[in-house]
Amino acid sequence: MYLRRDDGTIGGGVEANIYWDGVEIELLWVSEEMRGVRLGSRLMQEVEQQAKEKGAGIAFLKTGEARKFYESLGYEVFGILEDRPIGTKLYHMKKRLRE
Repeated sequence: MYLRRDDGTIGGGVEANIYWDGVEIELLWVSEEMRGVRLGSRLMQEVEQQAKEKGAGIAFLKTGEARKFYESLGYEVFGILEDRPIGTKLYHMKKRLRE
């Protein structure tokens, strides 16, 4: 799923795979000039809604720098891989999509 600017260029997008009753968020990207207006949040809400409609009960992802962003959307850390790359942490996060 992609967001296009008026001139047709891509301003952001999300890539996700739905399998085994879950949705794995592979990539979320919003161009620098389109940040700060909740486009990333709207993309995530849309992919979560589509996943729920297809039977997914959980969403999961990996992030290094965007932990607080995903926490603001209701995701929680369930694992941390240190030194990937060296000196950083890779957070594995999840969110229940249904009770």
